[in-house]
Amino acid sequence: MINHLMPDHPNANCNGCVLESRLIMEHELGRYLGPLEVVHHIDRDVSNNNPENLRLFECNGKHSTFHLNEKRYAKYVTSV
Repeated sequence: MINHLMPDHPNANCNGCVLESRLIMEHELGRYLGPLEVVHHIDRDVSNNNPENLRLFECNGKHSTFHLNEKRYAKYVTSV
């Protein structure tokens, strides 16, 4: 995870940092992200902040449900 020091950002953490993935998603959307919104890395590589690799979930619950369903589906997919 890549952090940027931005103490004046409305969603900066207690150290004044914001995750790069959140900054990129904000730029793509043209707005600040809400505090509950979660940026997901499609390829699971948290250092790959290419906008095409990012997906936004409205809350952590929906993000967690996505991963649970992903794991359930994987049981039924067989490798060739």
